[in-house]
Amino acid sequence: MSDEKAIRVQVWNGDRKQYDPWSEKVLAKAECKGYRKLLLRKKQKKGFDIVPTETEVAAAETEVSKTETDQNILKLDKLNKQAYMELILSIDTTTTRGSTAFRLVKNCRTKEYPDGNSFMAWERLKSKYAPRTSCSLMKHKKKYENSSLGDATKDPDDWISSMEGIITEIESIDEKMAISDKDFLFHILNNLPKEYDVVLDGLERQLDETGDKALTLEMVREKLSERYARIKIEVVDDDNDGREHEKALFAKDWHPPQFKGSCHKCGKYGHKGVHCRDDGKSKFPKDGRCWFCAEKGHQLYACEKFEAERVKSDKANLACEEDDSNESINELGF
Repeated sequence: MSDEKAIRVQVWNGDRKQYDPWSEKVLAKAECKGYRKLLLRKKQKKGFDIVPTETEVAAAETEVSKTETDQNILKLDKLNKQAYMELILSIDTTTTRGSTAFRLVKNCRTKEYPDGNSFMAWERLKSKYAPRTSCSLMKHKKKYENSSLGDATKDPDDWISSMEGIITEIESIDEKMAISDKDFLFHILNNLPKEYDVVLDGLERQLDETGDKALTLEMVREKLSERYARIKIEVVDDDNDGREHEKALFAKDWHPPQFKGSCHKCGKYGHKGVHCRDDGKSKFPKDGRCWFCAEKGHQLYACEKFEAERVKSDKANLACEEDDSNESINELGF
């Protein structure tokens, strides 16, 4: 009983916008129950599960010593009855839209399929609620092309998953328009906010690699997730007055803004001569010095002087906010 509850499908009311998530849940349950191939077979080709007719079922049942074909027919008949019954039960008929969807399924009972044809019912639902038209294809393509992470406070893994769903829709409408894995990686790397620049360089270099060193979607997910973990967000309740403010926590890998110019010592772009590491005489060489206080033995995130300055700055900002609030109250005459 617990397994049945774990894969129960939510009843669908015929709303076209809810068809996609509902159909995915139906197919997930179909996979668990063993009749998914029955719903998704491609026409009547050998090698695919086909809903048997009433005549075929009757002939298989009368055979005393049943062959493998007879056993398969009886098995498919049982799966078809279960699939059709669950489609019927998963549609809400209390709404007009639900009644329309229900009739599409109900009308799949014919003389040859008195108990219903689950494949025919599924095809009819797809034809009405998930039409494969050029308009739908253009809509999904545009949605994919305009998709970007934009906000660094959002989980990049959720964003990538949503795009995978769009890609699946595009491929289901027209296989020739399918987006390649490499194009997908290019799209991800080209549509990240500036907070992810620190990991982009290494990932972009791997795009041209082949074999075991080739960049994969899982590698990109891992790197972006690691970076996202460092961009933490703290929701602060301001004096319990119900106003919430989002404040980015100080990331351990924080670094000063990149210098937009060339070094006068080594000629490389991105840093000043005083920070140049090439000659070993820079102010902040590779010897563990802190960027803030220039002392050895610790990095910026562990610098007590920097932390003290940050706390001092936060208190000053808070005091300014309180003064502004008091002035506003005085202006109102309270």
